[in-house]
Parts: sequence; structure tokens; C-alpha cells
Amino acid sequence: MSIGQISDPVKSQYGYHVIQLLELRAPDQSVFAQRATKYGYGADVIKEHVRYDILRDEYTKRAQAQSVQSPTDQVHLAWVAVASPKVSGGDFQAFTDQLKKVSDVQKALDDGKDFAEIAKQYSEDTATSDKGGDLGWFARGMITKLDIEKDVFALDAGKVSAQKSDQSQTVWYKVLEKDPSRALDDDQKKKISDHAYDYWFQGQKKAHQIQKLVPGHELDT
Repeated sequence: MSIGQISDPVKSQYGYHVIQLLELRAPDQSVFAQRATKYGYGADVIKEHVRYDILRDEYTKRAQAQSVQSPTDQVHLAWVAVASPKVSGGDFQAFTDQLKKVSDVQKALDDGKDFAEIAKQYSEDTATSDKGGDLGWFARGMITKLDIEKDVFALDAGKVSAQKSDQSQTVWYKVLEKDPSRALDDDQKKKISDHAYDYWFQGQKKAHQIQKLVPGHELDT
């Protein structure tokens, strides 16, 4: 695009948008442009990043405008969080110790032991372990991992989620209370607004089944 040029219509969930390029900064006026030039990227790459930034800013504003609704459905959560077992630097003993810890937490839950006591004994989240894993109240939009949000909001009060693991953490959630019409406090409103773009973007990825593929394994099933 050249300065003053208007783009073709761009479709999003909010409708159609057009973009007009008002200005291009010289390489010495933009940190990104300096880096792009240093690594051999041309004007087309810079323009594409400018276009992306404009669209992201627009989507962020619109997502934030629609994200905060109060009162709203909320859940009061507690959790047990431990590091996911993995071999690091050939330390197999640490791996087996962490694997046993995950197994011990699951066994304690299966045996019906008190969730708060399990959190105090095993949870590695120092901010909540002494409080029995209490995380406080959550409204939709505060948890950007949509699969976790869906699962915890589907649980009845007093129920514990299935074990959830990723590369960094293994966690279990308990729903302490539910309130279908609880007012948001200022901190919650800020968190929802701050997370609005990521929450919207994750929803778009899920709706359109977008996946990050590892090079060389795109066709693996």
C-alpha cells in the first residue's frame, strides 16, 4: 500500500473494515523498521505489520467494549497446581519424583480427602496453597484458556475437575460456589478488559480450528 491508499474490505466478526495508510515512518524513526531493515526485510513486511497492528488495536477496542457485563455468571474456584513431570538435563530422579507427586494428588482426590488440605500439602502455587488453593471468584473472560473455562463453569458447586495438564503445569480445580448473577468488582472488570483481545482471539482460533503445527509434522494424526 502507498500513502493515502485504501485497502480492500477486510472481514471480521464485527463486520467489514477498510484501512487507509496515512503514514510510513522512515527506518530511523521506528524500532521495528530498524530491526526489519537490519535483518533484510523490505517495505512489504513493514506494511503488513502496520496493517496487523491497526487491526489488532481495532479488535481490542471492540472486544473490550463488549466484554464487561455486570452482574454476571461467576464461579468461586480453588486449585491444586504442580509442575508437569518432564526430564530436564538428564535428571530422571526429579522426573520420577514429580510423576509420583501428580499420582499422589490424584489418589488423594480419588480417596475423597479434603481438597483444601490436599492443596496445602501438595500445591506448588505459593500464593494460594496456604489458603487451601482458593483462587477467588471468576467470571467468563477472566480465564483465557477456553477449555478450562468451559469445564469449570459446567461443574456443580463442590465438584472437582478432571486433571488438566500442559507442558508447564498439572492442575485440578474445585468449584467452591456458583452465583448466576454476581456483580463484578473493579479488579475483575480490569482483568476482563485486559484479557478481552486474547479471549476473543482464542475463541476465533477454536471456532475456525486453527492449530499451531510443528514443522515436519503437519500431516501427523
